[in-house]
Amino acid sequence: TADASITTSQFGMVRQMIEGYNIIDLGFGTASAQSVTISFWVKSSLTGSHGAALNNGNDDRSYPFAYTISVANTWEYKTVTIAGDTSGTWDTDNTAGMIITFGMGTGSQYEGTADAWQAGQIFQPTSTVANIGTISNWNVTGVQLEANTTATPFENLQYGQQLALCQRYYYKEKSTFAGQYFAPNAYAISTTSAFTFNTFPVPMRTRPTALEQSGTASDYSLVRCGAGTSTICNSVPTFGGSSLTIGQSVFSVASGLSNGFAGSGMSQSTNAYLAWSAEL
Repeated sequence: TADASITTSQFGMVRQMIEGYNIIDLGFGTASAQSVTISFWVKSSLTGSHGAALNNGNDDRSYPFAYTISVANTWEYKTVTIAGDTSGTWDTDNTAGMIITFGMGTGSQYEGTADAWQAGQIFQPTSTVANIGTISNWNVTGVQLEANTTATPFENLQYGQQLALCQRYYYKEKSTFAGQYFAPNAYAISTTSAFTFNTFPVPMRTRPTALEQSGTASDYSLVRCGAGTSTICNSVPTFGGSSLTIGQSVFSVASGLSNGFAGSGMSQSTNAYLAWSAEL
């Protein structure tokens, strides 16, 4: 829904958080901070000066900048070079180290002077377009940030490389047919519950703290090794713990398990999935 009347403390934005490990070499927060260049393709039905910003992970250092949409509803290529920030805290671990922010419309509390590093949480320069005032008017693609004073062509990674990078932040086991063993390692901890274990294809950014699932209890079941029959669950699986490499879930049934039995978690339909998030 469009909002053409933004108050002082309101804001709309599209953001990409960048893990701190990926900005170590930029030296932000030190005297040797490198310049970076942001490049992207953008299209909007609203012409004029649009706003964006580069922020640190703590959102207390900001560099707001403007880019111009010259022709409505036409893809345009933009590049912005930003001198490295020699102040502030820029985390270089597995937390958010840097954030690219595209302002969709902000109140004065979140606006600042363009093209200058400043303290505070700033999402776009003053007097820039408020995209949030009109629906379906803004598209962006090919966003790239690099340690350079000129933009280079967008780096297209091989599918396998990109997939592994994504799985560091989110992993999903999706059932593709009824009867699929998609939580293959299970053992009972009581007559009604069993732990199942899924090995992540790559180590996650941090330990997931919740399980995402879909469907209803009848979409999941437990199978005992050698039994050949499955027991339908009486609730959807729940989070049972995790490490960086293994996700643990709890499958529950009404009765009939034997403490310590080995088996597998099974899907009863394509509605079933298990997922773990380590997003920033």
